Amino acid sequence: MTVTPLRNRNAPALRAGHRPVSGFSATTLLKRIASPVMLAHSADDNDVVFSNAQTIAANHPRVRLSAYEGLGHAGLLFDTAVIRSAMTFIGQA
Repeated sequence: MTVTPLRNRNAPALRAGHRPVSGFSATTLLKRIASPVMLAHSADDNDVVFSNAQTIAANHPRVRLSAYEGLGHAGLLFDTAVIRSAMTFIGQA
């Protein structure tokens, strides 16, 4: 599975907690998760390209991609429709 890099290689390293984001692998993470997974992504995200979410969902049968528009990178966290969808998904899992 090929995913597009998050940012230009000349940009400062991004970190998630104590680990570089460049070392993150959705494939590795999803191998350890047996439950269904909801992947919410906005098509106009300028930080992580939407095709990455599509590739992840296409390669992992337990992943359901919930696509949104107009929410950018962080707008998903505060959008009522996304929150309702996540709550419904959790209730079904």
